Amino acid sequence: MGEASSLFHEITEKATTPSLIGEALYWSGRNAESGKDRDKSRCYYKKLYETLPDSTFAAEAYFRMYDYFDYLQGEREAIKHLEIFSERYPDSPFLLNALYIMGLDAKRDRKTSSGKWIGKKDRIKAIEHFGRIENLYKEFLARNTFSEEEKKHYSLLRFHAVLERASANLNLGTDASGAKRQIYLKYAEEVFTSFLSEVTSELSKEDSRTLEIEGRLGLARTFLASDRDKDAEEVLVKIVTDREDGKNPGKYHLSRVLNLLGKIESLRKNYTKALQRFTEAEEISGENPVTTDRKLEQWIEMSDCYRELKEYDRAMTLLSKVINEDAISGLRIKAMLLRANIYSLQERHELAKKQLEACSLKGGEWGKKAKEQLMEMYGY
Repeated sequence: MGEASSLFHEITEKATTPSLIGEALYWSGRNAESGKDRDKSRCYYKKLYETLPDSTFAAEAYFRMYDYFDYLQGEREAIKHLEIFSERYPDSPFLLNALYIMGLDAKRDRKTSSGKWIGKKDRIKAIEHFGRIENLYKEFLARNTFSEEEKKHYSLLRFHAVLERASANLNLGTDASGAKRQIYLKYAEEVFTSFLSEVTSELSKEDSRTLEIEGRLGLARTFLASDRDKDAEEVLVKIVTDREDGKNPGKYHLSRVLNLLGKIESLRKNYTKALQRFTEAEEISGENPVTTDRKLEQWIEMSDCYRELKEYDRAMTLLSKVINEDAISGLRIKAMLLRANIYSLQERHELAKKQLEACSLKGGEWGKKAKEQLMEMYGY
């Protein structure tokens, strides 16, 4: 590595051709990056894109100024760096990577370690970023911008962007009401449906399998949000039954399918059957749940079933598990509110009031609802 570094340095010092200098600076940066010397690699990359902006390596050097981890974690300086990428390199394939990362960033709330807000999610902005990827991909494809290797990579990225755009519309619809809810859910259904018709025809079976399952899960969730439980159930059953030999969904996806089937049974007021589905989902995921929030959400859903069955102690036990879970999640506050409601059902009003008071101090959506209930039930 040291010999390579010396060679690249010598080339940058002696070369007179900009293309050769640019290439040497780029590989000097890559060499330093491989040696875990990020400060040194950034110096090479910065010198390259600032002094030789027309170099074929400039766009990638600009993109590599920060690690993928920094981008995906939403580091402010890293995201700001990407925000001007389209101005500098509108014709570079790396613009698709930049847009995808910015789309993911726009989907998430941002707080400091002390809990101070530094940015709230903007799903409309996320949809715009993901939509641009789809349009630019087609433009680059028409202009033969991609190498064969890049074409495969960016084809996959494009399909991931379509999934993200559909999911953002689904989430907007789920949170909305009235006409807006119907519009966003319709958009989500159209995008998921179009996605499923294209992904298997344009990608290999190996590349399309997981994406196809994700698309079907998204479409099923859209149908559920649209009160079309039969359509949702049909899509979910197809994930398990409509497959080639050896193409069974893995534990991760099967757990999600069972969870959604549990939600359907709960909506139909088949609470015992819903609990069976939720339990199966939990057993399949084992010690590696889908995500922490989904695990907590499933406990809450199971608690709701027990509450409807008037098995209040079992409902309380599950809510306590949510509250005591070592995780940063608003679902823990939701569980406090639900526990207060069960206390009320048991006519243990003093405990209900104390739980609402504790919940109201937590802030956020569920803290606000706790305050509203305190006002409605106890006059303060």
